[in-house]
Amino acid sequence: APLQVVLDFEGYMNVYADALGNPMVGGSQECVDLIQAAHEDIAELLMGDGHGDGDGDGSPGGMDDLMYVAELFNICNGTDALEEEKNVKSFLGDGLVFFDVQGNDPACQGDLCNIQ
Repeated sequence: APLQVVLDFEGYMNVYADALGNPMVGGSQECVDLIQAAHEDIAELLMGDGHGDGDGDGSPGGMDDLMYVAELFNICNGTDALEEEKNVKSFLGDGLVFFDVQGNDPACQGDLCNIQ
């Protein structure tokens, strides 16, 4: 069967968000809303000039925005990595948090954790 390759697979993140909001697997709309708000906050810090002065825009105590994000998430190569647009897009596109929404636990006896 033909395979369709997609570089920017937005649809997957929608499915991911649906899983995070599904109460049957421990998710909630509050969880989805908090994660979305966090992504928006970090994107705002990274998509500006990157060198804010910490005056209420999310980076504390005069720390510039890129340094704040690099330290908060322990980014390899720190602010140098975040100076490159492709790295920022990759960082934001991969998601700020990881939840194994496709995982399977064979030891689990619940309805949605051991798909056989």
